Amino acid sequence: MQQHIISMRLKKAHEDLANTLMKNRKTPEIAYSWGFHYSTHVTRRFRAIYECTPTNDRQQVLEEFQS
Repeated sequence: MQQHIISMRLKKAHEDLANTLMKNRKTPEIAYSWGFHYSTHVTRRFRAIYECTPTNDRQQVLEEFQS
């Protein structure tokens, strides 16, 4: 059950990172808003699912948006 909750929080953080309306919010702010209080924890979990860091994921999305 705990893994499911963490996965859902990561999914929501991923959606927020990809949301161009939230481009002014910092990555740690978004992670914190979804209950991740330690950057190493969210980075490790995020990388395990999305195969990149939250910061890299966000940079990719914003670059694609600007193209």
